[in-house]
Amino acid sequence: AWALTVLLFLAWNVPVAAVQAIVSIERLTELLDEAGMEGALSWLETGTIAIATLEGWVASLTLSTMQMLTLYSGVLTLLSRAMGWPSHTMIGISTLNKMWTFNFVLVLLASCIAASLYDTLEHVLRSGWCELVGIIGRAVPRNTDFWLNYLVTETLLFIPLLDLLQVLPLLLLVVDAILRRIYRCCCAVGDGGGALGRWARGEPYLPTLVQKLMFEYLYSRAAMVVSVGVMFSSIAPIVAVVVACWLRFASAAWAHNTRWVLRTPQGAGFDAGGVYWPHAVQKQVYALLVSQLVLAVTPGPLALGSFTSVPSASSASTSAVRPFRTESMS
Repeated sequence: AWALTVLLFLAWNVPVAAVQAIVSIERLTELLDEAGMEGALSWLETGTIAIATLEGWVASLTLSTMQMLTLYSGVLTLLSRAMGWPSHTMIGISTLNKMWTFNFVLVLLASCIAASLYDTLEHVLRSGWCELVGIIGRAVPRNTDFWLNYLVTETLLFIPLLDLLQVLPLLLLVVDAILRRIYRCCCAVGDGGGALGRWARGEPYLPTLVQKLMFEYLYSRAAMVVSVGVMFSSIAPIVAVVVACWLRFASAAWAHNTRWVLRTPQGAGFDAGGVYWPHAVQKQVYALLVSQLVLAVTPGPLALGSFTSVPSASSASTSAVRPFRTESMS
């Protein structure tokens, strides 16, 4: 199980590096030039909206979707269960630790240098691991726009769709009905009991799989957003405002879902959601320490120019706020 977890973490960087390289303006310009598409190339070079959409919303939405599919599809829970933890709570805590490591190390830090991942590996092997901190520190300010778009996408898209409208259970309800109709056409439905019989007679099954109260899922989402705020709010203060809005909307949506929508796990193997709290706080302390270390080696002029280097979808909303870097981080 540990080997599969490490393999999953290592393999995740390959599609992320490919996707981020494709949606970058430099890479797209090279591809269009090689393909001889002069019209699309001129539109891309002169279109501010195209640049903002590709490097802003498309990149952040792609990363968020891949993150959701990897983290919250149940793969890490299955791996934690295969490690032999004795209770539901211990499995959840192990899953939370894996989710935080995945989010902070791979999604937040590694994605800042994913487009030049192999060059970074070459520099680290040649100059030592201390060089990695400097590389990340120089790359973080250039990714401020990207992570601001990530937070806005999480606040305006994922919370309304996933938490308020419950789109995923709704889609699974449709799939559940289609599968039930196929089953009824192929097999005779009797009066027998069991889960299969109840499902065949109309009791939903697939939506109940995702409408469970999983504290590791909620804590990992909140920890990811707070980690982004800790890392980038000293570079662009508007990030802290977006993080505060996300926390406000998410807490209201989760309080409603916990009371009326989600089913709580029960039984001898389940303790309480408060057991997760010390582990979540511990991980945020780690995130704070790493963020201070990275920001300590962030060059001042590069951080100040992060919003003017590449146009993006957030340029209009952040032009009035000049990013600054607090010297206390040093």
